[in-house]
Amino acid sequence: MAKNLAEGDWTVSPSIKSEKDEMNLNLTAMIKQINENAEIVQRTAEMLDGIVEQSTQVATLLKDIANASNEQAQGVSQVSQGLHQIDSVTQQNTANAEETAGVSSEMSSQAAELQQLIGQFRLSNA
Repeated sequence: MAKNLAEGDWTVSPSIKSEKDEMNLNLTAMIKQINENAEIVQRTAEMLDGIVEQSTQVATLLKDIANASNEQAQGVSQVSQGLHQIDSVTQQNTANAEETAGVSSEMSSQAAELQQLIGQFRLSNA
């Protein structure tokens, strides 16, 4: 074989050729697998970008809901204060009405008494 190599006879043995072909097939399969994995990584990155974008939208919506809830709570508080004021005015009006009724009754008694006193005076017919 050394003589053949020295004379330029570079015939490759069938086992070496078989190993070379097998290595080429393995390399081709690995390149295909790498490309498939790269596609999976790309799709995963796109999905993660979508998740981040949707998470941002959800956070914005939650902030809007919190702001609306705060405004609603303030509105409820103002309505409650208004009802409290109405209740106070109603109680004051009730007290005033009771006081007016008492004064009216007293004035009615005094008017009857005054009428009785006036009835005692007789004017002479001149």
